[in-house]
Amino acid sequence: DGTRDQGDGLVGSEMCIRDRPGSGHVMLLDIAELILPASFGQAIMKTGNDDGTLSPAIVKAREGGATALWCHHTRGLEDIPSWVKGILDGQTIFDQGSTGRYEEGLYRYLNIGLHVPIATGTDWFIRDMAMTYVQAPRPPATDTWLAALRAGRSFITNGPLLTLRVNGNGPGATVDLTDSGTVQIEAAAVGRDEFGSVEVVVNGEVVKQAESSSNDGYHSASAAFELPVNQPVWVALRVPFYEGTYDRPTATPVHFNAYGRPIFAHTSPVYINLAGNGVFKPEAAEDLIAELNESKRIIRETGDYSNNTERDAVLAIYDEAIGTLNEK
Repeated sequence: DGTRDQGDGLVGSEMCIRDRPGSGHVMLLDIAELILPASFGQAIMKTGNDDGTLSPAIVKAREGGATALWCHHTRGLEDIPSWVKGILDGQTIFDQGSTGRYEEGLYRYLNIGLHVPIATGTDWFIRDMAMTYVQAPRPPATDTWLAALRAGRSFITNGPLLTLRVNGNGPGATVDLTDSGTVQIEAAAVGRDEFGSVEVVVNGEVVKQAESSSNDGYHSASAAFELPVNQPVWVALRVPFYEGTYDRPTATPVHFNAYGRPIFAHTSPVYINLAGNGVFKPEAAEDLIAELNESKRIIRETGDYSNNTERDAVLAIYDEAIGTLNEK
């Protein structure tokens, strides 16, 4: 995060606007040129106003070959319009504590048919072991690693390593079925610290749980089963989400890693299309529309703009997203 030169041409830039609750943060990786200003608005710079949106910076960076990741999961207002517009490449979760359950962000996007690769990190601070793993060609290289991330061949964890296969296909893959039937699920986790269990999640609902066991100083869990499919679905593997927050978990028991942080892990999905159709749940779209309308209320009531034209330009991206979701 922030703006930094890695010495090999890899530059990251984080853009920030407003903190009421804020338009949000986006991380731009491997940008062709520096996107400035990297931060603006009262929340970060302590000067200026709320004119403008993140969209132009995201689009400019991606046109130059960059990868755009939305930061901090549900923090900020502009995540929904950016995802609906299709200008993001991935969603970071647990990159600075927890901001919203999976159901409040990631799963809603997946349930309107979006393909959403997931990532994580430690933000500015090394306060956890949060890692993003991708399946990428060797030897390691920036461009192939980021391409694998954009393709969704990823999982996030601060503890166990995850493996998920659907008919032999890993995260990011699409499995096309011509008719209702079954698919073979293989799921596993292994780690040095006790993580309790893993869950196979289908369209946001847990369909299988496997308890971990201790073996020669490490912990593992696995499940293999046939999943009936009579509608389009997405499938992912996760460590159960605990109640409370990242810094104040309330579930019992909570399993911790070597940094003393509650353990999390989640794969990007495998997508299963049925008769050419992907997942679309109207109730998820309706929920997102309601939040977009609430964001418009916040912008009108708390935004500080040069003039009404600037305010209306910001509102327009929310109207566009609402129109797209209504059409779907």
